[in-house]
Amino acid sequence: MIPESDEIKDEEWLLRRVAISRFRTDRSPIVSDSAFEPRLPKHNVRDPDISGISLFRLDCLNSAKDILRADQMQSHAIVGVKVSELKSLELTVVNDPMSPNGENRINGHVLIPELGCDHYWNQKSIMKLILHKLAILVSERDHIFWDPADFEPDSDLSNEE
Repeated sequence: MIPESDEIKDEEWLLRRVAISRFRTDRSPIVSDSAFEPRLPKHNVRDPDISGISLFRLDCLNSAKDILRADQMQSHAIVGVKVSELKSLELTVVNDPMSPNGENRINGHVLIPELGCDHYWNQKSIMKLILHKLAILVSERDHIFWDPADFEPDSDLSNEE
């Protein structure tokens, strides 16, 4: 496990929680494009993604499942994407450590600023294309770190290459 203050490297895996409802076994890609859409304030959601969408650095965690609360283990999957893959889509990653005193603190929190509310809304047609490419990437089997349908709760989730 590395400190979250370490520089983000191109070969690092970043993880995102995805609600199972965003998986479609009857389509390709199996992960919906909407899995990476920011929460927009106009939809009256809690905690809109003003600064960008959240992901977590795998190297800062003990296990991929550290990003799931106990009540999310059966309702969410975990997908991963490498920093280099995000860069190839012209997306950037910035460190955004959670408050040290936060109740639900998770190490290695990062943001993709281009997928913040304003940027997304102002360039929605371009962002939709990027989200589709991202969905294709994370739908690859080696990019799915946790799928409640496939794993036992105590499974190894390191997804080492």
